[in-house]
Amino acid sequence: MLRDLVLYTIFMFLVLAIIYGHVNVHAQNLQKRNVEAELLGLPVHEGKEKDGEDALSKVRSIDTLWEYLINDITPRLIPNVDAITKHPSKSYFLMTHARLRQVRIGRNASERCLEKIPRLVWPRDNLNPCIGSVWGEAAEETRHFDNSWEKPLKKSDEDLEDSAHRYWTEDELNTAVFVGEHGVYSGGGYIVTLYREDPQAVQNVLKRLVRNDWIDRLTRCVLLEFTVYNPSTDMYTQVVLSFELDRYGTVLATKTIHTAALSSRERKNKPWLRMAEASVCVLVLFYVFKGVNDILHGSLAMFFSHLWNWVEFLVSVMSLLCVIFYLFRLASYEQVMKNFDTYGHGFFLDFTQVFHWHHVFHISMAFFGAFVILKMVKVTSFNPFTKVFMKTMFIGRNDVAALIFCTVLCLLAFGCLGRLLFGGHSFSYSSLSRTLITLLFFILGEPHYAVFLAANEILGKLFFVSFMVLSQCFVINLFIAVLRESLELSRCSPFAKEKATIRYMIDATMMYFNLTARNRQRPGITSPYGRK
Repeated sequence: MLRDLVLYTIFMFLVLAIIYGHVNVHAQNLQKRNVEAELLGLPVHEGKEKDGEDALSKVRSIDTLWEYLINDITPRLIPNVDAITKHPSKSYFLMTHARLRQVRIGRNASERCLEKIPRLVWPRDNLNPCIGSVWGEAAEETRHFDNSWEKPLKKSDEDLEDSAHRYWTEDELNTAVFVGEHGVYSGGGYIVTLYREDPQAVQNVLKRLVRNDWIDRLTRCVLLEFTVYNPSTDMYTQVVLSFELDRYGTVLATKTIHTAALSSRERKNKPWLRMAEASVCVLVLFYVFKGVNDILHGSLAMFFSHLWNWVEFLVSVMSLLCVIFYLFRLASYEQVMKNFDTYGHGFFLDFTQVFHWHHVFHISMAFFGAFVILKMVKVTSFNPFTKVFMKTMFIGRNDVAALIFCTVLCLLAFGCLGRLLFGGHSFSYSSLSRTLITLLFFILGEPHYAVFLAANEILGKLFFVSFMVLSQCFVINLFIAVLRESLELSRCSPFAKEKATIRYMIDATMMYFNLTARNRQRPGITSPYGRK
């Protein structure tokens, strides 16, 4: 028991050291905020804003979208050479060029929707009001066009290499799909390259696109994609600004920012991290061998009949997944940097796959650390205090499961009711998932009473009172009653075995460090071996 406690404590601290060495969340958060402030014009910290207003929140139409790209993003992202010379302390450098990518609706699909509009409501030669009716069912536009979106072209791809109206497939761009607020967009689209050398030239390109109506009512989404590098922290940051044109004619601007230290140079500068990784690999193999040995001496069903054996199994599986995802991330990063060494800044670097594997690796490391710490409860089960907790949960498991089932049914019932009653008046009740999360906060003491009154004064009050009585007076009190009863029953146990175990561990530790009283012989008494 003492050996398992010491060994697993060392294992837990080694795992936490590895997690800290690979995933520095604090540094990632700081770099993300600085990128938002320096490059996007967003607030620096929560509650503290940089000089100027939040420019991204003003993007609500196509005109404000162009204004943001030309006047806000371009000077921040692509400074001229004189600005870099005068301000050598600039933290971020653009990796290759930035890229605008547009996903459009097929024009044929928009023309079919005219049949749904009566003749007296709108003239048949105007497509603007019927775009939204086919928003979710329209096929993506994949044809080439001239300098406008009027006439499709049948030229070869080589003749339209630098055209902003040439369609690039997902395989040609090697870009993953993008999941937005209003839909899922393919990795293909119409591309405009924003070269990193001259901001004035980039602004001229964007102004020419404005004159050609490159973004119109058939545009579903415009994506601004770029990657910056901070040499001070050796961290990369991928930024994807999405501007989705919804069916109501407004633009929804969202940002997706991923930051990570992807190179292996930092790992090489930490010898303690490599030693911790090697030690954890040895200990994981030891625990895997121990679990296999238990299965061979018993049975597979008997092994998985215990909850803590499942935790041990999950620890082994998550450790293996962490290694696999780390190797995938390393391989994808090496491939991107190989392209950079080959083509330089003339080739757009897409870090989407790299950050995807980094995100998966980050999640696996989080669950790995959580399961390792959770298993410490089982290792310290010889302690009567820990045993009380475990026995309380064991005694009340059936009642708690029944209460959870009834609570879920009640939440679903009130969730459907709240969505139908208040969904049109509040964003928090606009979908079933948002409604359930709002009701959970309701149980924790954050009701939205003003929303109920604004929707319907009578039904709002009735909904508020009924759900308050059910959640606060019945559900919570029943959980407390079940756990209290189980706690009283668990406290009746004598825990003699656990107390004897603790006493034995203390005595063994004191004897190991020579802290116990030694047996001394009296003077003049001869030992059986002939010595005094």
